[in-house]
Amino acid sequence: DGIRNNGNAEECDDGNNDTSDGCVGQCRAATCGDGLVCRGAGCTSGPTGGVEQCDDGDKNSPDGACQADCSGYATTCTVTIGVTNPVKLGGIGWELDYSKMPGKFLGAGPAVDCTSLLTDGLTSFNDLDDEGRLLESVIIGNGLSAPANLARCTFATSNAALTAGDFHFTVLDASSPDFDPVNATVAVTALQCTTH
Repeated sequence: DGIRNNGNAEECDDGNNDTSDGCVGQCRAATCGDGLVCRGAGCTSGPTGGVEQCDDGDKNSPDGACQADCSGYATTCTVTIGVTNPVKLGGIGWELDYSKMPGKFLGAGPAVDCTSLLTDGLTSFNDLDDEGRLLESVIIGNGLSAPANLARCTFATSNAALTAGDFHFTVLDASSPDFDPVNATVAVTALQCTTH
């Protein structure tokens, strides 16, 4: 309601349900370690009394994906994803299950930190953070001759020794420019990790 009520033990009350500002759900002040990334103007829970760069809740630690003080990720990896077998594609949809991996892709939902590497076509990304699944759907107007890279994404992790083989993909649908089914193999084609 926008009015702080000490009788109800409200730490704050800004009158909204925004979980990225300084006053999060149930009228509690944002804290590093609550699992909500505080990036709004009213944030004071970050490492220098300002915004948080990350917050993985009780998984925050010096060797966790997010540093214990919410200052950033221990290791970030640039993951390049591509079709690795020779095939002519008109469209493809794939899924990466990372639920058992030590980390997550930056961003969430359609705002995941992924960039299409295709110059022609329509691309849609969706990161289901809660389920640990990343999906991409691509429609290529003039077709694509593979092998070819499709996307580049940023993965935050506590494991600086990740390899391309740690990422496992399922092709949900693949078709030729004439809409005939084709077999396509999706894999990580390049992996570059930086420890901070």
